[in-house]
Amino acid sequence: AAPVSGGPCPLDHVLLVKNVNPEMCTAQVLATLFGVYGIVNKVQLIKPEQSAVVEMASSEMASCARQFLDGCPLFSNNLSVVMSPEHCKDDGSTLKFSADARPDWPHRYADASSVPNAAELVPPTTTLSVSGIANNVVNDELKAVFANTGTEVVEIQRLSLSSALIELSSLDDAVKAVVASHNTELKGERLQATFSLTLIQ
Repeated sequence: AAPVSGGPCPLDHVLLVKNVNPEMCTAQVLATLFGVYGIVNKVQLIKPEQSAVVEMASSEMASCARQFLDGCPLFSNNLSVVMSPEHCKDDGSTLKFSADARPDWPHRYADASSVPNAAELVPPTTTLSVSGIANNVVNDELKAVFANTGTEVVEIQRLSLSSALIELSSLDDAVKAVVASHNTELKGERLQATFSLTLIQ
């Protein structure tokens, strides 16, 4: 494709994220949120410009993340997500999150083959699907985990001993809850949180 207006061509797997809350948002937060939609390799936070560059593992993952996260609220700011003309800079401001660079990072997907396709993923919603719940955890303990993230739980519906639907008071709260609660340890198990289109009955 020809460069647009004389500028460089956008890279098909790299995203430019604007309107990032500079006081609340970290590279780890963005890696967790964008990691809902694929494998994040790198994040460069550019605080003076309230923006970030996020490198995904493939063009499909980047396209999916852009589709679902453009306009998504995060710490009271609505993110703007577009394709980026530049890679993350290797100048110390970039953090790597790929499995080989960060084996300790709580990767949501083991590899590219385990990432659902776009039709199976859902946009941010006020209802979360939470799995990995220890069998002896009661709803009040689950609610306390989310209260500790500064979010307000409206209702919890257990689907089984190990999974539940959790409705948050707002979309902003739900996004914060996914970022803050994912991989939280509770009674020896680690919670897995993502968005759900299934509503609590």
